[in-house]
Amino acid sequence: MNDNRQWILFGILGAASVGLSYVFTCATPFAALATVAALNMSRRDGLLLVGAAWGVNQAIGFGLLGYPLAASTFLWGAAIGAGALMATLAVFQIRSVISRFGDFGSAAFGLMVAFLAYEAVLYMTAMAMQSGFGAFTGEIMREIFAVNVLALAGLMALQKAAAYAGIAGDGRGRPHPAG
Repeated sequence: MNDNRQWILFGILGAASVGLSYVFTCATPFAALATVAALNMSRRDGLLLVGAAWGVNQAIGFGLLGYPLAASTFLWGAAIGAGALMATLAVFQIRSVISRFGDFGSAAFGLMVAFLAYEAVLYMTAMAMQSGFGAFTGEIMREIFAVNVLALAGLMALQKAAAYAGIAGDGRGRPHPAG
């Protein structure tokens, strides 16, 4: 994909991430973003996008939503960033294997792997801090997974629309036939 189109896709997904951060605050669907980034971008650009989305999420949280300026809040914020990057790396690790399953299958398997990697980092953080285990109830995990599924569908639709318009690849790492 040519660099200009890659940056346009980066901007589209980045803007969507800002909206998701504002709407979902503590349940920002980083696993969904990690999946779309890993399936459609280079490793460097995917990690950059997810890292930038995390930074925007933190800026919105602390700047607009009044997150408390406490050590534990900063530690959880760092854990969320580490989890989001780990989720992205996990999908990159399996990308060539899951690409055999087509767009939907790749996204479904990618999301499951990203979600597990992300939540594992958060759970290890809860263990280390000996707090925050209440966020891992079955009900909360189902809700967060559902948010990620919905976000994945929306982000995939954005990516496909961008591919159709000729400003993104086809979702399998190949340039759109029009470009």
